[in-house]
Amino acid sequence: MKHIVILFPLLIIILTGCNNANSNDLKLTEEKAKQIVIAERSRECCNLEIVSITSKPNKYVVEWEIASIEEKGKDSIHKKTGEIKMIDLSLGTCQWK
Repeated sequence: MKHIVILFPLLIIILTGCNNANSNDLKLTEEKAKQIVIAERSRECCNLEIVSITSKPNKYVVEWEIASIEEKGKDSIHKKTGEIKMIDLSLGTCQWK
């Protein structure tokens, strides 16, 4: 009986720890990653379109474009922090004034 009393709390601690480790891996959803890119890269005059989103172990890679000004790019969004980093940017022929 003593073994059960000792093993039961130990089992709960182990299972709780494993469950928390898995939940931390995907703190940010794909939808939230898209919203971060839209908020960061959108222009007042133009519509930004998400071309694709790819899930990597620690980040999402989001490709986007603004067709009306021929601008496109690729950003990475860290899954735990939401930090955005530009991977690639291609500016079109339109010039900002």
